[in-house]
Amino acid sequence: RLPIGTVKDNFSAKLIQEINADNLLEASISYMRDEATGFYGPGTAGYEPQTREQYVPSLKYTNTSGDSNTTAVAYARIGKQWADTLNSSAAQLPGVPLYAGIVEKGYYEDKSFGLNAQHSRALSKTQTLTFGADLVSGEIDNSFTYPVQTPGRLRTTKGEVTRYGFFIQDEIKLTSRWNANVAARFDHWKLGGNATETTSPPNPATTPFKETTDQGFTPKLATLYKLTDQLNVRASAGKAFNIP
Repeated sequence: RLPIGTVKDNFSAKLIQEINADNLLEASISYMRDEATGFYGPGTAGYEPQTREQYVPSLKYTNTSGDSNTTAVAYARIGKQWADTLNSSAAQLPGVPLYAGIVEKGYYEDKSFGLNAQHSRALSKTQTLTFGADLVSGEIDNSFTYPVQTPGRLRTTKGEVTRYGFFIQDEIKLTSRWNANVAARFDHWKLGGNATETTSPPNPATTPFKETTDQGFTPKLATLYKLTDQLNVRASAGKAFNIP
């Protein structure tokens, strides 16, 4: 029996290709897996401890030319997680010793794909303007089975989310000691999905979730004043917007 804890495996790789003096291409991938250990001893047939896996591939293009810089990134995140729940004092199985039977088997999968692009340009020696846009599309798929209590029961949840946004930022050097930053962002998102409960395989009952959509505008104003070469004073005010 392993000590209580988590076994982790990680892998990452990156390939960088310099197309020419102004253009760069980067491809990367990372993999992560962790598994909980030591919570229960052997003896429960088919038991799987909580385990997570995640794959994150990405492709990034960068162009630097004179007073401007442009980047574009495409990425994905593919995550999986599974875990079994054993019978305990809170979830008992008649005639089965504690922690010797599987009450619930859970499987979770989520996928997201995104694009991000931004461009920065120095308008003068004292002002830099940055603007861009991003898009994220994702989905989740969860399923639960109950092999001992209700062998034919299957409970699933599916969901989708789509978000896109636009942003702009203006950095201004007001004096040699005083900088100001004005920024704004607009986001739009949509959520949807459904839940299915199958107590017997021929008769699933699917309940759709109410589709939700909203948008938000988030401005921000920040400033920095350099009192001395070692001491800066910062202040900022803004509005936040988070997808539920």
